[in-house]
Amino acid sequence: MSLTFNKKFTEIVDFDNFGVIHIKTTSHNFRNRFMGISSFFKSLKNGLYSVNKIPNRVYFRGFSGVYLSLEIDSQLEILILYNPLKTPLNSLQVKTRIIKLLGLGTQINIGVINDYQEEIDRISRIKTESRVFGDYYSKPNIEV
Repeated sequence: MSLTFNKKFTEIVDFDNFGVIHIKTTSHNFRNRFMGISSFFKSLKNGLYSVNKIPNRVYFRGFSGVYLSLEIDSQLEILILYNPLKTPLNSLQVKTRIIKLLGLGTQINIGVINDYQEEIDRISRIKTESRVFGDYYSKPNIEV
């Protein structure tokens, strides 16, 4: 993990009100649809896939945070940590948009960071694909 990621990740984990989107799917399902986590995020944040005639690009405008992923055996797990005060999201909308990208066999749970501390600790201890995303966290010297 990079120094920038570690700094932003630490800031986020210390903030109790952060939201978490927890996604579980099979590696096979994911690889059939996307080349990697970054291509999934490109489709999620900037894609023209729409729900209720609102494309993802519009719905996720300003969506910033950190994502962590872990692939073990045939399972892929993604945790997306974001600030719901900066980007409030409707859980049904988020689930619908992710299922549209990953298919019906995908498990999606949404909650706050305290509910997912065990998963965050487990995934962050293992070397995984993890990145800071969005404009908000790319700006230097901004407090979360």
